[in-house]
Amino acid sequence: LRGFENAIFIKKIFRKISTDAKWENNIGFIGCGNMGACMVKNLSKAEHSLVIFDSDKEKLKSISEENRNCSIGESNEDVSRQCSKIITMLPNTKIVEEVYQTFFKYCRPNTLLIDSSTISPIVSSQISSRARDKRLRMIDAPVSGGVPAAKNGTLTFMVGGTEADFSQAFDVLKLMGSKVVHCGKSGNGLVAKLSNNLALAISMIGISEAMNLGHKMGLDPSVLADVLNSSTAKCWSSEKYNPFPGVMDNVPSSKNFSGGFSADLMEKDLKLAMESADFSGSLAPLGSLAKQLYSIMIENGDGSKDFSGIIMLLNSSLKGPDIVK
Repeated sequence: LRGFENAIFIKKIFRKISTDAKWENNIGFIGCGNMGACMVKNLSKAEHSLVIFDSDKEKLKSISEENRNCSIGESNEDVSRQCSKIITMLPNTKIVEEVYQTFFKYCRPNTLLIDSSTISPIVSSQISSRARDKRLRMIDAPVSGGVPAAKNGTLTFMVGGTEADFSQAFDVLKLMGSKVVHCGKSGNGLVAKLSNNLALAISMIGISEAMNLGHKMGLDPSVLADVLNSSTAKCWSSEKYNPFPGVMDNVPSSKNFSGGFSADLMEKDLKLAMESADFSGSLAPLGSLAKQLYSIMIENGDGSKDFSGIIMLLNSSLKGPDIVK
């Protein structure tokens, strides 16, 4: 009888060791939209064992079939129980808070939570504090580069959190990005992301105004773009993502402003940036105006269009399939 009991005990020990090893090796990913699906693919290429979950069951099935080492979790709770590292890429602050409530209930102590959603840095810091109280680790790690960079594994990650947690997450983030920057304390990754998108929105509006002015005055848009890109106005919006239709191939402006980074998302980020400006007492008059302009674009029914479509507010002839070239 004693030998039988010892065998059972040993079997339980080995089962626990096996379960712990599986937990340690598993990476969870919650939020498999346009960005998340691409990030999952790059993690899968690196032979990581993944447990994924999203509200879109058909998309989950498709991702699982296309990527090796990728299993579908039954729920957020299921992912919480199975993985030592969990990445979230979710649409807004409210959903992140809801998902993290599940983490707080079911994640093992010392689980590393990596939130790549773009949400309020103020709320993110509060969530991080609650995570520490639950003996969990959390970093905010929003991204820049959009869907093309997510596909190519060349995202930039802006990370807020402790040096130790940043170091723990670094190798995983490098599988999805070409640059991983530690921005300091919790919430600072999001501060960097919102600051970047604030400047991006303003520069896109400025380039749109300049391109439209040149066009209206009879200047060939391609010639003007060449001048801007060899002069002091040169920027990402002029050189890599020109908003005037026909100037560049393979950008949203050449595809009736489809794809890319939607006006809905840009307006959301500008709202978060303005909330942060109010919280910190920062003046941001151009950011406030940019948010108003993107709100008008959304009210006009173009929220799903790429944010470079802001040029349509300046020149309605650029809207629709018969665009001026």
